[in-house]
Amino acid sequence: MSPADSDPARDLDETEQRIVARLRAEAMGEERPATNKMLADALSPTPEGDVLTADDVGRQLRSIYKKLGLRNLTEAERHVVIVLCRPLVKGTSEKLATNPKIADVLVTTSGTVTQHLTDIYRKFEFAELADKKPQLWKRILKSGLLKEPDDDALLTPTGDGADEDDVRTPTHKVAVRALRAVSVVRGTDREPPESAAAAEPPESAAAAEPPESAAAAEPPSAGASSTELASGGTLRNPIVVIAASVAVVLAAVLAVVFIASESPPPEGPTAPIVPPAPPQNVQGEITYCTGADVVTSEDGRSQHAAAVDAFNEKFGPGVRAKLKQLAEDASEQYAQFSRLQRNRSDDCDVLYSDVIWTADFAQNGWLYDLSPYAEPRLNEFIDAMQQAVRFSGRVWGVPKQADAGLLYYNQRKVKDPPLTWQELYAQAAVGKRRLFRYQGLDYEGLTVHFLELAYAAGAKDIVTADGKANVNQPRARDALKFMVDGIRAGAVPRAIVNQTEERSLRAFGRARAHFMRNWPYAYTALQDRNTYPRVAGRVGVTALPAWEGRSPVSVLGGHVLVISAFSDNPGAALKLVDFLSSEEVLKQDATDFSLAPASIDLLQDPEVEDALPVVDLKRAILTAKSRPITPNYEAVSSAIYENVNRALNLQSSPEEALEAAQQDMQQALDRVP
Repeated sequence: MSPADSDPARDLDETEQRIVARLRAEAMGEERPATNKMLADALSPTPEGDVLTADDVGRQLRSIYKKLGLRNLTEAERHVVIVLCRPLVKGTSEKLATNPKIADVLVTTSGTVTQHLTDIYRKFEFAELADKKPQLWKRILKSGLLKEPDDDALLTPTGDGADEDDVRTPTHKVAVRALRAVSVVRGTDREPPESAAAAEPPESAAAAEPPESAAAAEPPSAGASSTELASGGTLRNPIVVIAASVAVVLAAVLAVVFIASESPPPEGPTAPIVPPAPPQNVQGEITYCTGADVVTSEDGRSQHAAAVDAFNEKFGPGVRAKLKQLAEDASEQYAQFSRLQRNRSDDCDVLYSDVIWTADFAQNGWLYDLSPYAEPRLNEFIDAMQQAVRFSGRVWGVPKQADAGLLYYNQRKVKDPPLTWQELYAQAAVGKRRLFRYQGLDYEGLTVHFLELAYAAGAKDIVTADGKANVNQPRARDALKFMVDGIRAGAVPRAIVNQTEERSLRAFGRARAHFMRNWPYAYTALQDRNTYPRVAGRVGVTALPAWEGRSPVSVLGGHVLVISAFSDNPGAALKLVDFLSSEEVLKQDATDFSLAPASIDLLQDPEVEDALPVVDLKRAILTAKSRPITPNYEAVSSAIYENVNRALNLQSSPEEALEAAQQDMQQALDRVP
């Protein structure tokens, strides 16, 4: 293996390389450590002219951790990286943890985590290390540290563990005390610092050479006896022994919690059922969980907050709703809600749920059965949204919004919008100016856009009627090759691999792109003259283009309302669902926030038609293709977006990416009960 072949940084895109360069300088002590916000400020604008936010840097750091591939790390450093990027390794999505949160999971201190992160960053220098320190390089090669570790083995506890439903994650201080107890028992007198650094940038310079072992920072094996823990010393204080045992149990319990997403859900009781109508005299407070409330009206009101305020004004003070915002990213919302439900949390009474989550949540026993209430209402909604709330012969939610992707264009730059994807890419590539934006980050948004192109090119269903993966098919390969060629030709920036809906919207709103694929909500956001003065009033919007020689195709998006099986106040929750899915609220969502109602009648309402951004939106919604309805959809989707993102990163060919996606999808489908 040559040093160049072993350098993890070889897979990074241009923006990620700039971040790593900055981190390298920090690790060498040449600059003061920076927060994500400081990194974003220092690295803006990007080569494409985009202004980065702290969230953008966080996502790119997560991508950098993923591309490390867990290579070149000591055992303790591997633990840290697994905690940081395990969701990416295993096909789910979570936000990066802070150093104290990582410390809690590893039963160590944030200062120790910072030191590990410093060493991790330094190991981006492996190519130089081979030249400057050949003996150390040889020892590293011989040690086997370059091999992929078994991350399941690293995080799988030994011993009896505990019932995950009874677990409460301890605070950072508790973890620090536990570590100190372990340190005393081991006969060490070193007390690690209690800094509370940000997770991403290291806070101190690394040692001259990366440590060959960081075993002192590792939690002891959950199966070790107190005598073994005291190797080299005699136990004099029984309290210390108890504290050490507590630390061991904490390590095992936290590991159980962390790998819970890989475990099959326990078989639960039959789902609780709501009454046919909301109770009249309900009391109390309920929580409405949504994604980040980014959809705003022209007068600055936000969609979900406005609906909650209207509910409280109508039914308060006897019953009141409060808004709890989860992540902006759909995949992260899924991960957050899933964690809450695994712990039987009552944090969310009602969830604004993506159309593709219903089967998964119902299969896990996380939802109320809404059949008595919702079944008589379903004929109010379009067929595709009716299917989105049905699973296993029952109805688990009430449709709210239907969605389909749209093509936005800058009317100052584009006279007539392109009718085909081929025309769009040709116009966006003029002068290699990278004038088209879509959602290319490895998350649900990329799955949707890839399927838009694949189905437009003529691909068949990616999951067959008998539950077999079918993504590796000729027309899907044509679509992915087309996307990759668009990056090479300069129609799309290389940084597209890090873009979400909001980042795409910002680039288009600042006139850095002439074209953008996004959802209907973006239309209202782009009319804000204070935020986007360069395009407000000059935004054109139309249905997505067709593949050359074929008809246009869209992929169904949207949201439904579901009630958590662990709600303490299901009667009030049903009252909120009834209100949020009423004609009054759905119409306001359309007229004020450009969100298409799932209601058949409202789609034909003249005021709604005038408010929606494009005449073709109704046709796009009514003819949209659904994503696969399967209890394991999130794993199916991650198989697609992770491998498609690798192809867009030029880390694999379109053929290799879809072959890998096919295998990963089939493994996910084989796990469906």
